[in-house]
Amino acid sequence: MPLTDNLISYYKLEGNSNDELAAHNGTDTSITYSVANGKIGQGAGFNGTSSKILTSGNSAISGDAAFSYSVWINTNSITDTAYQVPVSVGNFLNTLEAAGMFMNVGTGTIGLNFSGGNNYISATNALAINTWYHIVTTKTAGAINTTTKLYVNNVDTAAVSPSTNTPNIVNAPIRIGHAIDGATDKYFMDGEIDEVGVWSRALTASEVSQLYNNGAGLTYPFTGAVISNLLTLRVG
Repeated sequence: MPLTDNLISYYKLEGNSNDELAAHNGTDTSITYSVANGKIGQGAGFNGTSSKILTSGNSAISGDAAFSYSVWINTNSITDTAYQVPVSVGNFLNTLEAAGMFMNVGTGTIGLNFSGGNNYISATNALAINTWYHIVTTKTAGAINTTTKLYVNNVDTAAVSPSTNTPNIVNAPIRIGHAIDGATDKYFMDGEIDEVGVWSRALTASEVSQLYNNGAGLTYPFTGAVISNLLTLRVG
């Protein structure tokens, strides 16, 4: 299956937050674009206090939906108390009605968090600052603890979850570099984000590997790794 199948939005962050599919372009607040902030070409710098990208329209991820997030991140700081959110959809409330990916670098864990109590899946990964990581979360329909996967640098982390609930995601805009909790913007990213993709299906392990591309990354329309593989076969 091509990586473009069921792709909702893709943000290269090459000097702006335009959606490559022109479906959900972003509005920037306190974002700095540069090659120094990018994994592939330019990327977006976030200041940890006010930087955010809010995209237009709703993501079409709703209910107990299948979805995937893919993002490259590079954190500038680690704290013991604050989450950092590369990508989120919906609103973190006390009821099970939203989804967002968060990175809890203070306790050496990363995960995908759903609203309402212990509705999350996480893995123990102590991330280093000033280091690029490729993070992908995938989910199919069903209970959080059995349908969700978390990949870090192309490795399935065997993440665990206490939750046997199924989420009921509210159709809402994609947010990059922060999340909304109630009516308040929170969990701001301190560092750099690049190459953000959102799908309405669960990516396979093979597709995650294509996006990771041996650590070099792969950008929309996802042809680089395929061409490279063909060249390798030809030479061989």
